[in-house]
Amino acid sequence: MDDLPDVAWDVLRKAGYNGFFPHQKDAIKRLLSNPDKNFLIRAPTGAGKTLIVSTAIEQHLRNGGGAIYAVPSRKLRKDKVKELAGMLSEGTEISLVGDGNGSKWDSDVVVGTFEGIYRAILSNKGLLTKYSLVVLDDFHTLYEDRRGYELEKLITLLKLSGVRIIALSATIEPVASIADWLDSEVIFTPDEVRPVEIEKNVLVMNTDDAIDWLATNFSSFNPVIVFNYTKLYTESRAKKLAEKLKPLFDVEEVKSVFREKKRDELDEDEEELAYVMSKGVAWHHSEVPDYIKDVIEEWFNEGKLKAIFATTTLAHGINSPTKTVVIMDMYRRWDLIPVHEWLQMASRAGRVGFSEEGAVYTIVRKESDAELVELKYHTGIIEPCESKLGDGDFYRKALLELIYKGLNTSKDIVEFMSNTYYYSQGNNEPTLLETQYGNGMVHDLRANMGLLYENGYIIPSGKGYALTEFGKAVMDFLWRSNIDVPLDEITQMRSVLRGRKEVSNAEALYITIYCISGLRLGINPPKDKVGALIEKVSSFFGGRRVGEAEVITYIILKDWIEGRDLDLMKNDYGKGVYYLRNRAKTIAEALKLFETVAKIEGVRLPRDFKVFIKRVYYGVTAYELPLVELRFFGRKIVHSIYVTLANVPATSKYVEKDEHIGITLKRLLDEVGEARFREIVGSWRIRHLGPKRMGALIKWLRNFDSSTDSARLGINLEDFGYAMGEDLSRWLD
Repeated sequence: MDDLPDVAWDVLRKAGYNGFFPHQKDAIKRLLSNPDKNFLIRAPTGAGKTLIVSTAIEQHLRNGGGAIYAVPSRKLRKDKVKELAGMLSEGTEISLVGDGNGSKWDSDVVVGTFEGIYRAILSNKGLLTKYSLVVLDDFHTLYEDRRGYELEKLITLLKLSGVRIIALSATIEPVASIADWLDSEVIFTPDEVRPVEIEKNVLVMNTDDAIDWLATNFSSFNPVIVFNYTKLYTESRAKKLAEKLKPLFDVEEVKSVFREKKRDELDEDEEELAYVMSKGVAWHHSEVPDYIKDVIEEWFNEGKLKAIFATTTLAHGINSPTKTVVIMDMYRRWDLIPVHEWLQMASRAGRVGFSEEGAVYTIVRKESDAELVELKYHTGIIEPCESKLGDGDFYRKALLELIYKGLNTSKDIVEFMSNTYYYSQGNNEPTLLETQYGNGMVHDLRANMGLLYENGYIIPSGKGYALTEFGKAVMDFLWRSNIDVPLDEITQMRSVLRGRKEVSNAEALYITIYCISGLRLGINPPKDKVGALIEKVSSFFGGRRVGEAEVITYIILKDWIEGRDLDLMKNDYGKGVYYLRNRAKTIAEALKLFETVAKIEGVRLPRDFKVFIKRVYYGVTAYELPLVELRFFGRKIVHSIYVTLANVPATSKYVEKDEHIGITLKRLLDEVGEARFREIVGSWRIRHLGPKRMGALIKWLRNFDSSTDSARLGINLEDFGYAMGEDLSRWLD
């Protein structure tokens, strides 16, 4: 069969394709005939790069090696495992790794994120004794801030380890410079050989006209992905299109699937999305819960959904049967979107194996922008990629990570940094500190290590450096957390706490939001709700101006942890409160950091602080907390039980004096017995508290020990003597 090795044809047959395209044959020949060389494969999206690299993985496995396959996001891991399983030999063990999921690192092929794999290897360099081939998919992620930073560190570590690297990218420049950094050969496939050609169009019309145009042409355009600048645009435009379409299936079918995934009642926002999906349309962005995203993507691939309105969350790495892509916004505020980003969105259309044709439409509001689209995007001249280590915060975090994981000598640090893309790019301007490692690097290292020392993160130790107690606490937090907090903001938190003897729960929550800007909600409620409180909070911080965002976020969180219904909160604060569910989990993580910093500074916290963190996480009162942690019991169901208990004569007398809901329910169960308990609680008609959940509740109560459970939770009634508003007033007044 031509002059390709048998391994290539074995992979092809397993994948179910009839043959290779010419560009695939050329790439496979080079990969398989040079099994020890690094390669950068630059080919358009849809050109079958995964099939190409699978032949190299299969060859590597047959020679006794193992392979790592790295992707940008956790969401893409499962898709890639499934895709590889359809190409590699039967019996090949493929596992997910990284991100603390506890999966096996002894499989034939492991799939993880750039960040997860970097952290695993940095913690245990011995992993690379088995895995001597690493594939880096969506290599153009190097353009992104956080993910690009993680990818650069991973590559640097791989270079020092001497493993083979194969990088796959559709849009990366400058190819020659990046290949030089990777010490790789380049396999370049022109855009013209893309198996499914994309028709490029630009239309001049306003948003409403664009939605009308989509509705009119819907049957010929779908499946379609519509990319939007903001989450708000994503949702509002999806709703507008849905209103112009006929239902495809019963909305109750969608709601039923959502409830099964959520294990709780639906909020108004989720019911609204269910209605839109019944019309064959959905919205998709970072704040949509993962269990709903899974349904949306599954239904889109199955053909149930015909259109997805998305932010750039769907622009990378997802294989779908998309025929048409519509790009609604060519500006990010006042800046044009980068060419590489436009190409990533456009390339979702016309995927091999899913669609035989593809088209992309860019919507603009004026003729001059139409000309700009054709000149800038249709020509496809990609901007050069720059290292993200030029950001001082990223640079200093990289240094802390090295010290944290034992690469703490000057030699270790210089060796690592000298192999980064940052210094490969030529960031070696002459200084007075010339060394064998480059002219500018020693200056950078001295400046950044000096800042880390001054701010209390590191101290000199023997031949190298060590983390202080504060530095270790920060790294413990950053290492286990999914949030990226700038070091300057953590330093500010420590500064605010320094010299204080104690803080309340309210203070802890507000200071955390005040110091860590990424935790704030972008919501604008009526001014009369926040004005006076802003003035008080400003006085606490020495008269400095305090922004509204952190105060508004605090007020909304107060409602959240008191168990207030999100649909009611929407009336006061706007639709953005639905994003609170995800943000609250992040804030709870940040409060754990606050707890550690307070301990280091000798600041006393309330005895119930750990309980308070859980309340922020779940959005419930202390009374409701134990039950909301029970599987199948979500915030809405638990709050409905609480409200009922407080209003039913037989139990209301206990609600105020019982420490939490478990004690009240246990008391009722013991008094009336299981049969009567089922009858009484069933008569409350709490939605979705059916036989399955009722059985789980009774089983939990049967095993419930009020004394040990109260001790485990750390609950003390005296610690709950102040409501959040009163607690805040104590330190504001």
